[in-house]
Amino acid sequence: MTKGEVPGLDKRRYAGMMMPMMSLRAVAAALGAAVVLSLSCPGEPPPVRPEFRVPKWRSGETSVYHVVRNDSVLYETRVVLRFDEETIGLPLAPRSVPTVVVTTTVGPAEAPTFFFDSVEAVFRRDSRIALRSHRRLATELASIGADATYEPGRVVIRKETVDGIEEVTRETPGWTLDQDMVRTVLRAVPPDPGAEFRISVVNPIGFRVRNVPVQVLGTRLVVTPTDRIVC
Repeated sequence: MTKGEVPGLDKRRYAGMMMPMMSLRAVAAALGAAVVLSLSCPGEPPPVRPEFRVPKWRSGETSVYHVVRNDSVLYETRVVLRFDEETIGLPLAPRSVPTVVVTTTVGPAEAPTFFFDSVEAVFRRDSRIALRSHRRLATELASIGADATYEPGRVVIRKETVDGIEEVTRETPGWTLDQDMVRTVLRAVPPDPGAEFRISVVNPIGFRVRNVPVQVLGTRLVVTPTDRIVC
């Protein structure tokens, strides 16, 4: 549920979810808590990272969303999660950390025009800290690439278009996520009604960082053949 537009979350209606090797309990838990997002106003406090529970992510799970207009499906968004590991702390203190790789692809359902949007976003599985993202957007008229590298307190964005390459560094106060990580990471929010926190959400192609407040509105009882689950 949205009170304002959040990049990557607007105008997409849940259409289905396929999660290999997952129990009905895991499917219900994946629905997560009901949250509300709204864009912040200048002067609001910096984002504060909340306490999390570990969601029942599964490597290989796939979610499908549809962009709908007048009951017609215009575009399909497919989100695939994959578990991996990444080496950080180079060159002085290298160490391996568990990661979640979120691959999001968007394409026309039946539209005759050419459009393709692909993003690979990587964050740490243990702490939900953003590491990097890589995006390629192609239409009949243009092709755009954007790479974001997340460091403590800042994000370095490299954008490539037909006009050349532009590199920009933006400050990221508090807890920061790439816009294509948000829908996945919010599944880790405990379903405690009234809980509130903030996220710095980065839109690499637009070189934008937005302070987004999040509030848990309530919970829902999901009944499955195996259990009754509050989420």
